[in-house]
Order: sequence, then C-alpha cells, then structure tokens
Amino acid sequence: MNKDQPSIDEYIFGEKTRFIDIKKKGYVLRPEQQEKHIYYVLKGFVVLLIESDGNEICLSFAKEGHFISAYTSFLKQELTAAYILVTEDSRLAAASYSTIQSAYGLSKEHERNGRLISEQLYIRSNERNMDLICLNAEERYLKFLKHHKEEIQRIPLKYLASYLGITPVSLSRIRAKLNK
Repeated sequence: MNKDQPSIDEYIFGEKTRFIDIKKKGYVLRPEQQEKHIYYVLKGFVVLLIESDGNEICLSFAKEGHFISAYTSFLKQELTAAYILVTEDSRLAAASYSTIQSAYGLSKEHERNGRLISEQLYIRSNERNMDLICLNAEERYLKFLKHHKEEIQRIPLKYLASYLGITPVSLSRIRAKLNK
C-alpha cells in the first residue's frame, strides 16, 4: 500500500465502524440530510451527486479503496444538498464524525490518517474544478481516460458526462470522434 494512503485498518476505528451493504440504486445519503460519516468503499462503486435545474451533476465518485463523503456537510455538521448513490452493489465502511473526532485524540497516527483522507478528498475536488476551468471538454475526457481507466467502465455515462461538465450528447460526440 502507498505510504501516503492510510490503510483501512489504521483509519477505520475498530468496533465503532459500521459496515453497510447497499444494493445498486440505493442511497447512502439523501439531499437535505446531514453527512454524519466518511465512507470507505470496500466493494462496489458510488457517486456523489447534486441536483441543479432538474439535472443530476456528479461531483465525485469512489471505487474500492477510496473514500467518499459530502465532506463540507461532514465537517460543518450541516445539511447538504448533495447525495450519494450506489451504482453497483456495494459494501462500505462508515466512520462517524464523533468516532473520528474521538480517535484523533487517541494517537498521532489517527490524526495523520485523518489529514491524509482530508487531503485526498480536497485534491480530487480541486483538480476537477481546475480541469473544468482550464481544459476543454475533449481534454477533460482524455485526462479522465488516462487517470481513470477502470472507472470508465463502471461510471454510468450520464454521470461521467456531468462530472466532465458536458451533456451526454457532447460526450457521445467526443467518444465517436476519438474512436475514428
């Protein structure tokens, strides 16, 4: 395992960890709820979505070995407009806000792991924001292909398109152009 990536054993805090099995199309978090957990995907695939003008916008996604959360809601302990949808049958480990806060006081290692997870979530969000500003649609798709080869087969195309900031029709055109 990468030394900068916390292990599940180090980060998920023992007996207080909840394990959640959710079927495809199930919700981990719904809009107007408070995010109370950080989730670690043990099996499956999930997307973090928000609705805007009747359209679902994919803000993030996670496969096995990655964390996901409506992180601002989690940190501020406020309601969120975001929701987490399971797109494949999934098993998640969930660590609550109070469990994580308590663990920080137990050891420097827990504090370090919390910081690394926070950094991972921030970097993913910031890189997506920068790509939306600095790259055109085709460049964003090509970058996604380069860095997320496995995910391209797992993320529904409507969510991939919204994650890239384009319509499904535009995504289809880009894919057709590149497949010529």
